[in-house]
Amino acid sequence: MMTSTTSNFFILQINEPTRSDKLFGLCDDEDNLPAYSDNRQPEKWIAIADNPNECGVQFYPIDNVVICVNGNNQQESLCDGMLTFDDRLFLVELKERGRKQDWRSKAKHQLINTIKLLIEHNPQELQHYSVFKAYICNKTLPKFEETTIAEKNEFRELSKQLGIRIRLDIQATIHIK
Repeated sequence: MMTSTTSNFFILQINEPTRSDKLFGLCDDEDNLPAYSDNRQPEKWIAIADNPNECGVQFYPIDNVVICVNGNNQQESLCDGMLTFDDRLFLVELKERGRKQDWRSKAKHQLINTIKLLIEHNPQELQHYSVFKAYICNKTLPKFEETTIAEKNEFRELSKQLGIRIRLDIQATIHIK
């Protein structure tokens, strides 16, 4: 059982503007501060949001904002943030690591923890969305990485249990469409 110091993920803006840029980035300076969106410093971008239709996209930082404690009174690790636009909600975990396999499993764990907490505390808000995706974005491996059958099955099984359908993508470009 997880508990949280805040219950509504949709009020966590922390000065984040709605972005309608054709390209913008998501950054995590790994300084125990929240992740953020940016349209001015591409060298800091871990993920690129490709927004050709210039949709209004809201980024909500989660990690270092939502504090989640498990039954053993240990802080759970959550994903870096979420993007919302139209009827879509994308959870995003940002990584800057090499080819070690553990970065993928840690990222999936962070996404799963976040999904569970989001569903537990925000069922009403989730009804506004019909498309859910989870992204693992790695700056050091920016091209699409094959999502394994086991990873897809894990998220499919999670979807069944939680009543929503979540697709996992491992790539550094998030397509806003």
